[in-house]
Amino acid sequence: CAACGASASPAERQRLLAAEEAAEAALRKAQDGDMEEEDEGQELMKCYKFASKHPRHAVSLELAHIFAFPDPLPAKRTLLAGLQAILGDLPCQLAVDESRELADILAKRGEKDEAQATLNA
Repeated sequence: CAACGASASPAERQRLLAAEEAAEAALRKAQDGDMEEEDEGQELMKCYKFASKHPRHAVSLELAHIFAFPDPLPAKRTLLAGLQAILGDLPCQLAVDESRELADILAKRGEKDEAQATLNA
């Protein structure tokens, strides 16, 4: 566990790896573009179940970035938190772009102070 440093049991590791594999497969199916919107939504929900439990996992960050799913505001916050965890203070164009988009969303919702704080972060 990244949070507490504890090691998972072999059975738990297998369960986590299987969940990760299923989430990634669902994300890839949704990205193919060959699905109807309802089917794509079902695949994204499968991926989201994993992402909500593991918000800093690469699958979660990809879901947030590519699909802004299920809502753009938390998706962009998740992506920015993940980039911060991975890159720290290292400059990143994706983080700059996402921060600007997040600030625009906040400003449109009337949250001007939070929008400004997002741009200054």
